[in-house]
Amino acid sequence: MESDLYHINATSLPFSFPFYNKNYRNVWINPNGAFSFSDRYIPPYTFNWKYASFPLADQTPTIAGFWRLTDSTEAVLWFSNSTLSNTPTSYATRFQTSTYAATSITSQLGRFTRFQASTYSATSITSQPDSLRTTGRYYQIHTTNKSNKTLVQAAMLVNHHFPNEKLFSPKMVLTGTWSQTQLFEDSEVDRINTFQIVAMTDEQRTFTFLFYNKTQSANNTNFTILVGFNAGDGTRSYSLPYREKALAYESNVNVSGLFAFRTDTYSIQVAGCQSSGESFSFYPKRGSQFGGTAIDITSDRCFHSNITCKFNSSIIVQGFVLNEVVARCLTPFSSIAGLVNLSISLDGNLTFLSIGEYQYMQLKIGSDEVTLTSLPLLDTISLQWIFPYTMEQTFPNSTTLNIDYWEITVRTFIIQLTTVIPIKSNLSYATNSLSISASSVTGSTGIIRVTARYNNITYGSLNTGVLVLNTSVTAQYCSSWISQQPSASSWNSLWFPCPMTLTHAYAATWEFQEDSECCWLNQGRSEFYEMNAIKCFSSTGTNEYKASAQCCYDRTGQIISRGTGAGRDAHYQPLNYPTENFFADVLPFISCCKVSVDNNLCNAFLKLRPTRRGSINHGLQGPHGASGGIWGDPHYMTLDGAFYTFNGYGEYIYLAISNVFMSQVRTIPLSNKVATITNAFVAKSNETNAKSVSVRVSRRQILVYRDNKLLNTGETAFLSFPEMTINRNVTSQAITLTWLIGVAFQITRVNITTLNPGLVLNVAAAISGKYIDKIYRLLGFFDGNSANDFRCLNGTTLPSNSSEKEIHDEFGRSWAIDPNLTLMNYDDLRGSTVMFYTTKNKETTYINSNVMERNETRNVCKISSKIRDFSPKLL
Repeated sequence: MESDLYHINATSLPFSFPFYNKNYRNVWINPNGAFSFSDRYIPPYTFNWKYASFPLADQTPTIAGFWRLTDSTEAVLWFSNSTLSNTPTSYATRFQTSTYAATSITSQLGRFTRFQASTYSATSITSQPDSLRTTGRYYQIHTTNKSNKTLVQAAMLVNHHFPNEKLFSPKMVLTGTWSQTQLFEDSEVDRINTFQIVAMTDEQRTFTFLFYNKTQSANNTNFTILVGFNAGDGTRSYSLPYREKALAYESNVNVSGLFAFRTDTYSIQVAGCQSSGESFSFYPKRGSQFGGTAIDITSDRCFHSNITCKFNSSIIVQGFVLNEVVARCLTPFSSIAGLVNLSISLDGNLTFLSIGEYQYMQLKIGSDEVTLTSLPLLDTISLQWIFPYTMEQTFPNSTTLNIDYWEITVRTFIIQLTTVIPIKSNLSYATNSLSISASSVTGSTGIIRVTARYNNITYGSLNTGVLVLNTSVTAQYCSSWISQQPSASSWNSLWFPCPMTLTHAYAATWEFQEDSECCWLNQGRSEFYEMNAIKCFSSTGTNEYKASAQCCYDRTGQIISRGTGAGRDAHYQPLNYPTENFFADVLPFISCCKVSVDNNLCNAFLKLRPTRRGSINHGLQGPHGASGGIWGDPHYMTLDGAFYTFNGYGEYIYLAISNVFMSQVRTIPLSNKVATITNAFVAKSNETNAKSVSVRVSRRQILVYRDNKLLNTGETAFLSFPEMTINRNVTSQAITLTWLIGVAFQITRVNITTLNPGLVLNVAAAISGKYIDKIYRLLGFFDGNSANDFRCLNGTTLPSNSSEKEIHDEFGRSWAIDPNLTLMNYDDLRGSTVMFYTTKNKETTYINSNVMERNETRNVCKISSKIRDFSPKLL
């Protein structure tokens, strides 16, 4: 019977399981106290258990709970798989003959998960179903199912014990419980061991918890017990630094018998805090320019009673400690939006340690924190708010709320909060709505803040967007503004026309993105039969005058070309110059066209902020700008509209503007060695203090770096830097990189599930028409003439009807990057250097792929069969 229980055959997992920086789709369940992840299995009796230690050289990645050959004489071994969320009834399979029917445990599945996240008690695994023998091993796989309490408990465990991680929502949980097991060769037969492994993943991150209720066996001269993790490469491993018998009394998270780890990374990350920890992180990474945002700082160093936060070099605020691993500071007001350095002090301001950059977000009319159930121009304003659940859980029971109005003034586009007017105080923190009269405050423009306080400590606050409350001075303000404005033609030239229809606007995502402020402001005047906007888009980039364009569409999907419902040119691009945009474009529009009843003032405003024209040829190349891209195999479309295929292997100049801008791509082969794919992109402008920005493929995700420092784009949809912006579409996950000089890229991903599983980068480009005759490289020579796009490094130009081989050998390969001018990073590529890719480009020869190989590539890259193969000729 012992030989029958060395392992359960490999079980296919419904989701990828990242472990030690690799993805696995099979799990081997070892009844002797371990999970293994591999295409093959090494049974435990192949080890010399007398001398076994981590790291093992058997190439088997392993999670070892209490790994040693166990006595299975009286064991009942169960395996339960609940991977199908839509399966009406769970099922269980018995792997050893027993008097108990397999169906007898179906009613007990919920109890098989011994860990209890709500109480964080490791000892809860001791209770067993009465219908089962006391000695047994129980295994389950849980997958996404909203009714599955196991997944909820798993998420709570991670979010509690890893507060420095973003919120975790697992797709799959593996549990293994070993109850009252004994070891072979143990001289004391009454020594029993009860423990559990719980491993969970969302396919990006993996967390593993080891629970110990009783461990009476210990290493001796006859055998070794392994506890920890083995990468399977003979080098990397982690062993718990505790005696085997003491595991039920030790912990790395201050809960006896519980040990928590993050296990998907290159090395194992230990939860909990240390007296000498040096890792700090904080969340959220951005918040209101008006301040009051609660920033929670987490660390592997234990916090005590004293912490202060410094924003940039001078503004210091007092923080407070929530628990030993989490401290909190509230952001101060900032007169300008943008990134600031955040530093903390734990020694009474004697020294400060920089922990990252925090972004003050631009001014907004609307707010996600405190919403208005009536427009902010009416006499009565109804407010609604809700504090985030994780923040509210930190409020003491007697916390109260204060409601205040903060007036805004501005001088040379620098805002100030000048007057604070109390509205309500000492409300119960359970209150989540309030109606106030606009006449109760005297300021014309400001915000309303909801603050949660207890015992003179502010635990958090929420802000409305900017409100325009006082209408008595708007006409005077509007007239004064009109008299000071230059003609629009002096700043709104050389930019893209609007797409003519809503469908085209959705397609032009590298040039325009949805306007979050739409559409209550973009409503037409009924007396002039003007159309109301149902969707607006703003240009992703700007021109040399810092301007941008807005395009709005009616309910039929057609562009609105007149009136207050139409889109307008903005003197200042809202993403990059939010304060200037609000006071130079938005506030004048509200004053002249929304609050004022004088239509002459509104018409005068519309002449100074004119509607951007639409074009039925939008997206085609012309003097206003151009677009091109690379996708799939990879196929290229030049800025002048020529299509070609180039299967180079190496690193190449993608788009360059002499002495202004440089972008590069890396292409690598698929396993069929015919097609290549793009897996890295990097770009940098030549402006002073500009940094390189790169997008790279790592396992199953896209990572964005600035100056080779990883940016957490998963926590924010928009990041702003002095020379460029990064925008992430929260739905499609597309990354848009926009340089203020008039260059933009949109990077999307394609998942490959065959050949070499992974990701492919598709890179679309858009540039301003001012760069005509100044751009060349793989996106062609940009001059409006597609017949001369294939200009090589030596200055010669290939005919537009050149063969694919000629384009490959003479044009494409000629644009390999100079090794001395590479912007690429190689830290995450073991053994690869710039010279490696330079050599690959020189060695690679053109391969004429056959129909079968092309079809295979189409299938891998998910290219529709309706799209024909691209040849060098123009379409």
